[in-house]
Amino acid sequence: MKVKVKIKIKAETHMQITNDPCIYTFDGSFEGFLAVVFRAFDDKRMPEAIVSRAAQAQLPLGEMVHVETCNDQAARVRSGIAERSDEKNLRLFHVAFLAESPETNLLLWRYLQKLFHDNRGEYYRNMLDEEVYSLIQTARQVRREAHRFQGFVRFQRTRDEMYVAAIDPDHDVVKLLSAHFRARFSDRHWLIYDTRRNYGIYYDLESVREVRMDTPALTSIRDIFKNRPAPWMKITTGPSGNIITMPSILPKGKTTGRCGEACPAVLEVPAGEEVRSSRSTWAAEIIV
Repeated sequence: MKVKVKIKIKAETHMQITNDPCIYTFDGSFEGFLAVVFRAFDDKRMPEAIVSRAAQAQLPLGEMVHVETCNDQAARVRSGIAERSDEKNLRLFHVAFLAESPETNLLLWRYLQKLFHDNRGEYYRNMLDEEVYSLIQTARQVRREAHRFQGFVRFQRTRDEMYVAAIDPDHDVVKLLSAHFRARFSDRHWLIYDTRRNYGIYYDLESVREVRMDTPALTSIRDIFKNRPAPWMKITTGPSGNIITMPSILPKGKTTGRCGEACPAVLEVPAGEEVRSSRSTWAAEIIV
């Protein structure tokens, strides 16, 4: 007697990706990238490219899918990475993302495809895998540049006794500098600003915060490091919250540069509001 045995195969439908390529765009943040990963798996579509809208690069031709950052979706992907590997590998993944290139974004996408497909939780240890090896090498490049800036960041002192450094790294390493300089210069206010990405980190003797300025204030930073007199700001905290104190100019004897003009009166305005002086008009914003 012949017996027919019916075998039921359980498929992980959320991992099935179709050959329907498109170009995903996001806001450039790590959470935004994770939201793209969530959306691509949810759509079951293969990204032809994953491009940051903040990069100001020419977008490739193809169907565009603009993804807004969703913290809940990003948290789910972040949790999935940690569960399929560990927290150390999640940090490594984040560092590799800071390389900031469409090629790296696609590498991370391919890496996550394999990571989530591996039920044993051992994929991320396989150094013979092309994506695992490439991710580790990319993270090393980013960390190498961060380590180099730890020794070569050049600070200048403002009239308000704040130490300012402008940098222009190839990778987004500003936040990776936080722990080093907080330990090294714990007794002074300092600001390290990435002029390419237009954001920086500010230490107020208690905590490190992310700060961002609009174009005129950013131009002032660039002027300082070209040894020309330039308006500047001091970031403080007042009763109503964050305060921008501005402008002030690097005076003679207070900096290694050649700035030597007198400082105009200092004004205090709430963050985000506009302040006018005899020189120009600036506006600034603090992101906490």
